[in-house]
Amino acid sequence: MNNSTRKLGLSTALAFLCVTGLLAQGITLPPSGDNQKSIVTQYIGSIASVTIDYNSPDVTAPNGADRKGKIWGQLEPYGMNYLGFGTATASPWRAGANQNTTITFSHDMQVEGKPIKAGTYGLFMIIEKDKPWTLILS
Repeated sequence: MNNSTRKLGLSTALAFLCVTGLLAQGITLPPSGDNQKSIVTQYIGSIASVTIDYNSPDVTAPNGADRKGKIWGQLEPYGMNYLGFGTATASPWRAGANQNTTITFSHDMQVEGKPIKAGTYGLFMIIEKDKPWTLILS
């Protein structure tokens, strides 16, 4: 066994012991809601990139019922809505399951002809049945 193989084996064992030790101390992970976490990066040219970090909603209800075609206008109401907390009486939809979807621009860019500074933004939407949807970067 050469020296680098030995170091890799030791590193792997150490990482396993650390994770096992943390879990044994009662650290719990937040519930996933059975929704797949995804991160997608699109490169523009050779340097710039746009990354979207989101949880893809599971269209199967917790009781196993199929909710295909029943999300917009039913589970997620159209337009601006009262969310039941905070001081706002009307709020857009927080895009994403489990947590807010974020979009990261590596460089200053333009979206629909409007300048966007490099950085990470929360993605919100105003969903309409018979009109174009409004995308909000916050």
